Amino acid sequence: MDTKKLTKIALLSAVALIFGYIESLLPPLFLPGVKLGISNIVLLFALYRLGYANAFFIMLIKVAVSSLLFSGFSVFFYSLSGGIFSLLVMSAFKNKYFSVAGISI
Repeated sequence: MDTKKLTKIALLSAVALIFGYIESLLPPLFLPGVKLGISNIVLLFALYRLGYANAFFIMLIKVAVSSLLFSGFSVFFYSLSGGIFSLLVMSAFKNKYFSVAGISI
């Protein structure tokens, strides 16, 4: 991996962490634990620009660091399963007839 790609991954991971922190400050929508998914915008951008493997790596970094900083160990597994599921759905719809806005919704 070259330095330029590693720098992009580090910056996108930092932006995803910031969005995740901002999202944690918002009150829950309907059910406890249900969030807007603002940090998934960064994952969608990474999926289109860097590919699936790097987007998955950014998601792992975001989930691991945000669970250590903002929540406990049990939340790690919920966040990891949600991140994997959302990334799989985004990558499945990427090659279909959906636009970027349609995938983000």
